[in-house]
Order: sequence, then C-alpha cells, then structure tokens
Amino acid sequence: MRPLEILVVDDHGGICDALKAGLSHLGHRVTCARDGAVATELVRQQVFDVVVTDILMPVGDGLELIGELRRSQPNVRIVAISGGGRLSYHHYLDAARALGAHAVLAKPFSLSELNSVLIRISESTEQLA
Repeated sequence: MRPLEILVVDDHGGICDALKAGLSHLGHRVTCARDGAVATELVRQQVFDVVVTDILMPVGDGLELIGELRRSQPNVRIVAISGGGRLSYHHYLDAARALGAHAVLAKPFSLSELNSVLIRISESTEQLA
C-alpha cells in the first residue's frame, strides 16, 4: 500500500496524537484536527486520501463532516469511529455508514485494526482507478 494522506479528527487529544504517531510510523502523512469545524476548513484547503473521524465532538460533529466530504471530496475514503454517547455507538456508526462512510470502527480499536481497514479501503480505491 502506498503512503496515504490522512486527516484524523477527534476531540480527544490523546487519541488524535496516538493515531498520528502510529499512522506516521506506518509511513503515512497525517494531519490532526480536534473538531469538525477545523476539519471542514482543512478539507476545503487540502485533498486527503482518507479521513478518520470521530462522530461525537462538541464543535462540528463527524456526521456533518461526512456530509461535507461527500460534497467537496467525493473520492476521499472515510473511516468513522465512535465510542458512543447517550446512544450506543452502533447508532452513530450506522448513521455514518448511511451518510457515506466506507468503514466504521467502534472505540477502542487497535492500530492494527485501523491499518487493516486502511488497506481494505485503499485496495478498493486502486481497483476503481
């Protein structure tokens, strides 16, 4: 798999930092955003191969971001992540998939699980090209 340009969006700094470190170690170029509003501005300025986004964030949620990505970068691959909230994470991840996420992961997940998802969705992108 070629190195990917990845945007990680999560309001929990530790998660964002850990994913950036792990994905960078795997050879990817990673940008982090701590909320959906910042992420929306980033995707208007830069093209990403993959966006990994949390769903529940206090400023600009992941579902809004997925909608923006479907409009502005229809070729970007989206991985939605959630640990749930008032509802089970299943509800949020099902909504993310309905809006166009290519893959979903429930928190907590391992770097190897995320990497497997990245390989799978990258291969499907390459097959389309």
